[in-house]
Amino acid sequence: MLTIGTPLFLYAAARQGIPAPTTEDQVRTVLGAVGAVDISTIQARSLPRHLAAENESYAIWMYEQRGQLDHFSRRPGYYRDHPFDAEKPDLIRSDEDARKRVFRFVQESRLDWGPIKANKVTRVNEALSASYLHSESRRLYEVELWETSTDPRRTFHTLRRSRILVDAQNGHILRAFASYTPSEGPWRISVSESAAQDTALAAWRQAGHVFRADQTTVSAKWILPRFDTAYRRDDRLLAGWVIEVKQKPTDEDILAFAWVHGETGKLVHLHGPFPPPSTGE
Repeated sequence: MLTIGTPLFLYAAARQGIPAPTTEDQVRTVLGAVGAVDISTIQARSLPRHLAAENESYAIWMYEQRGQLDHFSRRPGYYRDHPFDAEKPDLIRSDEDARKRVFRFVQESRLDWGPIKANKVTRVNEALSASYLHSESRRLYEVELWETSTDPRRTFHTLRRSRILVDAQNGHILRAFASYTPSEGPWRISVSESAAQDTALAAWRQAGHVFRADQTTVSAKWILPRFDTAYRRDDRLLAGWVIEVKQKPTDEDILAFAWVHGETGKLVHLHGPFPPPSTGE
């Protein structure tokens, strides 16, 4: 077991014979951003693709590749030391207060993100909060963050997202999850749009789903190297084709989608078809 005083990332990297991207300072930075006071008792351990540091009050996992946050949560010791007082006024009183608090946390954590937006803010009442925290009831705000990009080649899947839970009474960050995507590789596309479309349609046919070419839209986009979160250190976003299937071209709902490698023409991922949306009838 390592202590927080040991250079965590240097230790894990040295075991694998790779350059260390960061040090334990990244752990300290995030803990500082959530207001952790005493971190002297925090113990750390190396896990597959992650480094974990925890004590009875805090638990934090960092992606080993870049030293970026995977998730943070408060543990039972925190709730014991910070009991909820139903009569005490809230420090966070509105959606805007919650947004500002979360943006400050992201800034102070030095998360390696581009521009972000608060896609959704949800007020969680006391009756539901216990299911969120697995502890006593509290008044909470959950803020969903999306990374944004002006690059039209970026899609939902290649932008990072996060859900952060804020204690309305004291403004403390109680829980934070953040997704990770690889950095961009070279933009090279030599496979034609029609060839990519044929590859996807053939794959769907083989899977027992027959779609027409006029149901598809084909776009040159950045795609993930695989539909997974277990990325390797050397993984990069790929230049490729995204093929989407809709019942009608004007429909918003996507029935299925596929990713085709822009250089090799190989199918990277096939998804769907999804069940049709409910009409409520």
